[in-house]
Amino acid sequence: MLQNPRRWNLIVLTRLFNQEDVKGIMSIPLGSIDEEDSLIWHFSGDGKCTVKAGYKVAYRYLLEGSNPRLAPQAPWKKIWKLRIPLKIRNFIWRVCWQAIGVNSALFQMKLNISPECQRCGETEDAQHLLLYCPYARAVWIHSLLALRSDQINSNHISEWITTWFDSRSYLEGDFADWAALQSIICWQEMITVSKEYIEA
Repeated sequence: MLQNPRRWNLIVLTRLFNQEDVKGIMSIPLGSIDEEDSLIWHFSGDGKCTVKAGYKVAYRYLLEGSNPRLAPQAPWKKIWKLRIPLKIRNFIWRVCWQAIGVNSALFQMKLNISPECQRCGETEDAQHLLLYCPYARAVWIHSLLALRSDQINSNHISEWITTWFDSRSYLEGDFADWAALQSIICWQEMITVSKEYIEA
């Protein structure tokens, strides 16, 4: 960079970069010489790095596995405002956090349990248990929603739960009521599976 006036050094740039890159670099505006550079964190709106902001980025990274900006965001406030018992709201919150006692999670915790679903033999995670297991598919298709759960494509179960609060997902009715109904169905599926495990 050259000073007085402040500008790019074209001779150095042409020696180091190809013509296309030089054009791109030359199009970058140079800041004022009077301003001191400052560090910003692009994951927060105000540019400040805080524990809270770092926690959110880490959580999104865990959900998506790559770029935190592309990770799903569960509608936490809407979940807690549902007109359903607290234990079911808590359950849905735990589902979003992958914190329910499914076989694959228990197996990873080194418990003496198979990671497979006792009903169908597939690996049992939250998505399998609540959506893709043949039993779960039968529950959803025969419910008031008549939902084809085998056609739901979500990278993470919280993505699917987020669609519950999208008013475009349903043609009629209050989407909060639909979300409450789906929450209760998920809760009942988990209760049924738990009873089966206890009886087995």
